[in-house]
Amino acid sequence: MNCSAWPPDPRIIIRGWAAGLFLLLITTCSTVPPALGGPSGLKPEPGRHQDSGLILRSKSDIHPVIVPDIPAIVPYWQPAGGDYAAFAGRIKKPRLEFWAVRISLNYAAPDPGEPDRGEASVETRQPAGQRILIGAGTGEGIPRFGHVASTRVSSFVRNNGLVVGINTVPFTPSSAREAEERKVAGLGVSEGRLIAPPVPRFDALVFYRDGRAAIVGQWELSVTDSGDKPGETLPPEILHATGGFHCILRDGELTGRARQKSPRYARSAAGVSADGRILYLIAINGGRLMNRGATEAETALILKQLGAGDALNLDGGGSSALVLRFPIGAADGAVDSVADGAVDEVAVLNTPVHSGFPGRERAVALCLGIGPDSP
Repeated sequence: MNCSAWPPDPRIIIRGWAAGLFLLLITTCSTVPPALGGPSGLKPEPGRHQDSGLILRSKSDIHPVIVPDIPAIVPYWQPAGGDYAAFAGRIKKPRLEFWAVRISLNYAAPDPGEPDRGEASVETRQPAGQRILIGAGTGEGIPRFGHVASTRVSSFVRNNGLVVGINTVPFTPSSAREAEERKVAGLGVSEGRLIAPPVPRFDALVFYRDGRAAIVGQWELSVTDSGDKPGETLPPEILHATGGFHCILRDGELTGRARQKSPRYARSAAGVSADGRILYLIAINGGRLMNRGATEAETALILKQLGAGDALNLDGGGSSALVLRFPIGAADGAVDSVADGAVDEVAVLNTPVHSGFPGRERAVALCLGIGPDSP
């Protein structure tokens, strides 16, 4: 070692610091990547929701938009085929990462007078345009009402030919193993049939037969008779429903619940537009030292920026998983690449953290999934 070269020339140190500062500035100042619908530095009109014209091919095509805070979020929705679009964001203060999927609801159901509500007919199972599925995994020896077989959300989407899926209700016990018994803590309705009873202190996401979605209190959805037997039905106008925790946004304003101080967790949540025709699903990363997650209020405010009028906080923490199927290799504008048999990819958008292991997906109870009516 040539000791005569030490200490180094101060001018070299200054130049090194200047170069590093320049690189830092150019990598953090651009808030809208070109791949998300506009040139770097584009400042869209506040409150406008703009769509990119680029079709997603894989998870790597989604480039999170960096914003200084929640009010600065202006979503650049990137089409994922047909009625689906995706958006991702990174917020500097508080430090948050989130993934969102927007679904233009396009399902219908027969008149509530036909068929018999006690039996789900072929027409009920196959709404026009889209198929909504509230369900779980498959397993044997789980005969008890309100109990289901566990599944990962990615398996749920893949096995049922869906486009998007998210975890919903809280449950016990917790593990990463599929096909285990899970006790559901909240409402579950599939094709007009009750599969898990309501928990009055929680709220629910409901899909009506007229094609609208809404967030209502589970206490409002009284079942016939005692509600403790499989096959009992809810009001006939309800086609599907899934429980969660609490409503955190109502008519564009934080609810009293959301205004209370709450801990930071990884979050899953659902929002609906004011007219009930657009559904927003979101997953916020958490459970890590540098990314502990969001409060209920922050989750609600993000969904409001995305376009939701009402929002429901779903089961979160290690259960949080938002999954999207990418139509890799499908033609631009393809609506039903799943049905057409195109090569595709099912990916978890957020980073699940089960038992402290980032990237490890938990096997949950009920999931909400949406896909083409002919998988």
